[in-house]
Amino acid sequence: MRAITLELHPHYERVAPDNPFKEKLPLLLQHQWETYNAVRDNDLVFNLYPTGTGKTLAALLGILNFREHNVLIIAPTNALVWQHERDARDFVSRFQLSHLVREINADILKNLELPGARRKGEKLHQLIRNPAIIDRQVSERRPQILVTNPDLFYYALFYLFNPKDRRNLAYDFLQHFNYIIVDELHYYDAKQLANFLYFIMISHHFGYFTSQNRRMVILTATPDPFLQGYIERLANLGVRCRMISPRDRLDESPPEDDGGKVQSTARLTLHLLPLEQRTEFHCKVREHLPYLEGCLAKKQDGVIITSSLRQINQVAMFLKQTSLAGRFARITGPVPAAEREKAAFYPLVLATATVDIGYNFQGHPKERQNIDFGILESSTLDAFWQRLGRVGRVLGKPVQDYPSEAFVYIPADAWNLLSGTLGEIAYTRQELQDLMQETLVPQRLMARPFHGEYISYFSLQEVMLPLQHIYRLLPDDIKEWTKKSFDLIKEVYSPRSRRNFWHLLAELKQYAEIRDLLNLMERNPARIERKCLLKVLAERYGGGDINLDDVYNLLQAGDEDLWQDLEFYLHNKISPYTGMFSFRGNTEDKKVAACDPAGLLSEGRGWVMVDPWHLLKNFSFNVLTRQELTLFKDIMPPEADIYVLIKTMYDQPLKLRLTYQLPSYLEMEELDSRSGWFVSLRGLKVEATLQGAIVPLPGPLRDMMQDSFINGVLLQWDFNPAIIHRCFREEIYPLELTAVKDGTSKQYFFFPGLAGYNFWARYGWSIRKEEHTWIIV
Repeated sequence: MRAITLELHPHYERVAPDNPFKEKLPLLLQHQWETYNAVRDNDLVFNLYPTGTGKTLAALLGILNFREHNVLIIAPTNALVWQHERDARDFVSRFQLSHLVREINADILKNLELPGARRKGEKLHQLIRNPAIIDRQVSERRPQILVTNPDLFYYALFYLFNPKDRRNLAYDFLQHFNYIIVDELHYYDAKQLANFLYFIMISHHFGYFTSQNRRMVILTATPDPFLQGYIERLANLGVRCRMISPRDRLDESPPEDDGGKVQSTARLTLHLLPLEQRTEFHCKVREHLPYLEGCLAKKQDGVIITSSLRQINQVAMFLKQTSLAGRFARITGPVPAAEREKAAFYPLVLATATVDIGYNFQGHPKERQNIDFGILESSTLDAFWQRLGRVGRVLGKPVQDYPSEAFVYIPADAWNLLSGTLGEIAYTRQELQDLMQETLVPQRLMARPFHGEYISYFSLQEVMLPLQHIYRLLPDDIKEWTKKSFDLIKEVYSPRSRRNFWHLLAELKQYAEIRDLLNLMERNPARIERKCLLKVLAERYGGGDINLDDVYNLLQAGDEDLWQDLEFYLHNKISPYTGMFSFRGNTEDKKVAACDPAGLLSEGRGWVMVDPWHLLKNFSFNVLTRQELTLFKDIMPPEADIYVLIKTMYDQPLKLRLTYQLPSYLEMEELDSRSGWFVSLRGLKVEATLQGAIVPLPGPLRDMMQDSFINGVLLQWDFNPAIIHRCFREEIYPLELTAVKDGTSKQYFFFPGLAGYNFWARYGWSIRKEEHTWIIV
């Protein structure tokens, strides 16, 4: 086993010289005290301290500056939302604050019963206005701490709720919260970061930082290098920003006699190992079986973490055949929340990137670190430090001299470069972090893909949606404020962009008109005005000797091919916009609930929610009928579109691709002409192959995309191979798409959903088209 073995010195944090909260908070760290103070004098405070050093508490201390005001906490996953809700409750209780603490997500809103409120948006609006409405023991209005995910925040801020609720909710989130905490900023991609930047700029331009004394604290242990550039642009526009970073002071020297420092991590032996392919990780774990058995025999607790759900499931299948059966549990996306809580009490936890996002391994109370050892896989530097930071955390623990150990598998090319660079055998964490950054990043190794081009290219179009609503709502004499808002946002997103407010406003208006027309075509065609329809018909069929009145009469007579052709044309006319207005930028997949009696996905052997693409690639299964579902009386299945019974895991994952049977109204030449840009296709089917042979798929999963228009970028199969290769390295993944018409077929690359936007923003320059007939150029 080739390994680079190093010793990492214990890490220390400075204790605050003064602690005004000593009765309630015996230990106050310097960065926590600085965060608390910085909130008073800065609009935006960034705490960049490492994992396990108390950033969450640092942000919560800021609430003491807002004892009578509402607080909003945003965390990227519902599991972390739940954890922060508990943290906030404990904080409110400890400091005897009057705030009501509420956790809110889509499922909670759906099941929440409020008098006279049925819509989710209506319930959320009532809850924000009066949080005591669901607590009968509270008779008076009190400030609240609302803990939620960024999806609800985005949908409210961008006017995407029901038309009856969208104005109220946008107003609620813009004006109702004085103190806002955004956790785990490194989790978000460029599109999502842009949405937070929009909120910051609107808060600045409309005076919320001054008139309402609004403050924001943003937490991230591994800030992206691009972040500094955006912070500088914000500061140049007058946003008061403060960075609280460990780089301001190196705190890794041993504590002095004055007690001015406390230890936060134990001494750690680090073994760096090369990994040629991520698919080999589960095989590498097998080699550590004697080590794992020895650690558990010594009553040590550990973790195995990789980004691949398949790899973790393969590790679990192996360990079930060993002496460790029954002594481990999984923390992954499909595992239900109740099982995740129980997993922390097992001596060995198998986890995916789920635990990278602020997860605390708080199982059995221990006087030393909760996690003694780890076997980890990391393909990026931020994941490396996030995962390594889970091992050996001793902040506030009475026993701090018990050593930890970690085996970390990194890409082989990165390992080869480091093997000739690491000359010492002992480092501080900061020294090793700097050395890895200096050695690997210039070679584009272990760098996290950050598609900042999306912000420059598409985010200006995206923010036009809320700005359009604001423009309509403002009185005529101050409508100019909306344009000024756009100009300020452009200074942050893309200072050199030549796009202007009025042009993008006209594009968005056209998009809204077409979207409304498509809704009418689907639900109530009789309500479409003749004038409106003739305008669209002129665009689509106005050339040559075609009589538009004849076309109109054919439509009115119900010509199905003509209706479908017009629908295809309109969807493709607005395809660049259609997938834009979603926080995570995903295509709409079916919700699949899987019964897992063999424990292939979870130790609970019950129902799990599973990503349909992961299911198709990795498992054989049967689709359950409604009658078969009635046989599951002991454990009620969750709400889903499709229910399956998992049978086995494939030894090798299937390769998935798409097929598109061109409809009668569409010729291959027209589809070809649309390649190199955004398209919207309905009727896509999923195909699976194993070593070139087609594997039959159950109908409901094979056809899960068939009824909806799926947006993405379509490329010719012979498109620049070097760029396609770079796309895979940068985690912009295309699917193979085979188009079929009259016995002939042709292959394409198809980048669905957010992958399409990231591809076009990153590599759109490589596509030369003389003319686009779509609305966005």
